[in-house]
Amino acid sequence: MTGYQHREIIPPDQFRQQVRVHIVDAVQRLDAQASHASLAMLDDGERDLWVHALARKGGWILCGPDIASIKFGVLNGYKDRLISLEALLSAIGHKPKRKLQEHQTAKWLGHQIAQIQLDEQFRKLK
Repeated sequence: MTGYQHREIIPPDQFRQQVRVHIVDAVQRLDAQASHASLAMLDDGERDLWVHALARKGGWILCGPDIASIKFGVLNGYKDRLISLEALLSAIGHKPKRKLQEHQTAKWLGHQIAQIQLDEQFRKLK
């Protein structure tokens, strides 16, 4: 897939007014990986997202259907901070105009989390 399905293009100036970009530097990456070696298994974007999230104070949630990222979250005790796009939109009272894709649903995320937990239990039994 090309990654461009159903994408809305937002003008860069408008985007910068609405979104805050948090830069993650090499020192932050190394600090996080000292505690969570499995961060190295994630692609650069997912790794930096987790590095930033792990350094945040207070509450945070992570919404993203990347299986490796979900696995990292589950295996490192952050399962309760993972949320589907469906659940996030519902929580803020937004009803999407079109049906969400399967990987954006709470059911899909719940299945992925359960499968990761089951796989981990089997791995421990070996």
